[in-house]
Amino acid sequence: MRISSPTCFATLLIFAFAGSAWAFQEENADERLERIKTSGKPVQISDFGKRVADEDNGAIPFQAALDSISAYEIALFEFDQNVLMMQVDDKLKKLSSELNAKHPKLFAQLKSAAESRSFQWKMKYQDVEPRDFLNDLMKQSSRFRSAIRILQFRTRILSASGESAEAVDSALAMMKLATHAENQPTLVCRMTGNACRSMALSSLVEVLQQCDLDKSMHQAIENMLAEMEGDRFSRTLESERAYGLSIATRMSSKTKTAYLNYFDLQLANADKTFPEYQQVWKNMDKDARRQMLRHPLIANVEPSISMSRRSLSRVQGFARCVRIFNLIKLKKLERKNFATAQLGLAKDLLLDPLTGKPISVKPEKNGWRIEFSGGGIHPSEK
Repeated sequence: MRISSPTCFATLLIFAFAGSAWAFQEENADERLERIKTSGKPVQISDFGKRVADEDNGAIPFQAALDSISAYEIALFEFDQNVLMMQVDDKLKKLSSELNAKHPKLFAQLKSAAESRSFQWKMKYQDVEPRDFLNDLMKQSSRFRSAIRILQFRTRILSASGESAEAVDSALAMMKLATHAENQPTLVCRMTGNACRSMALSSLVEVLQQCDLDKSMHQAIENMLAEMEGDRFSRTLESERAYGLSIATRMSSKTKTAYLNYFDLQLANADKTFPEYQQVWKNMDKDARRQMLRHPLIANVEPSISMSRRSLSRVQGFARCVRIFNLIKLKKLERKNFATAQLGLAKDLLLDPLTGKPISVKPEKNGWRIEFSGGGIHPSEK
């Protein structure tokens, strides 16, 4: 993640909102929206429903598996509400075998969904009320959690059974599904995606701690985690901007202009860490901030954006811990005389995104303790 000066952004915000002469002038906001749309970015809900070929759409195999997903998940939690935290024993392995026999196509369908180039739910995007659209989208996106929980159970069984290649494959499918979940429109769905990502990362840790992986498996994990550093919060911000514009169709030109200015500045700094973002907010001129937040749409979305930024930084911090752990295994680094320089990572990738401080990496007698302010990895018995 790029580190840039929060003071520069604060200055820009002050300039943008320091008076009505710039931020709230009667400029042609509609022309501005047209430029955004011409660039391929959404400006209304209907823009979320762009045509995706069925062969590229992960929602097709996913939705074909919905009955199995529902039945499988119900069976898991009927067995025990804490089934995902239980020690794997013969009873859990028997449960897994029975459910796999009842739903023989499920994992192939989920893997197909995960590996698809795109993921667009088959739902109504045209002529729909914004709140109805969001409710439907949230219902659809919650199904990602169900699929992730099932794959988490499967990964635990495979890891405990020593089926290393299958366990890695299952955990990586979780990571790919989490990416699809994160890419769904609106901040609410991004939060669901972040939760899915955290579960997938936890499964990767379990695989790394329990299984003996070959170099190609470690490299596949490294490739996936490296891609996460390219995460762009901008896509989420662009979709949230479009959803807000769909809600407030009757907003004045002044309000629309202020709303677009606010998102322009957010997008220009989409890759800031959470503490950088907090510093920007703190450094901003109080009158400028007050004038900006007098617009209800901006006042309502600002806390959600802040929460999403914090959630994203927490997930990125955990992902960096997992990446470090995997590289230690890949490079076969020894506890004695360990130094983070041996990992071969850029210095900024060794920082906690929540604090800007170095991630703690400590070799211990029975493993590695890798921690950031939001959690981390603790040594296991193996």
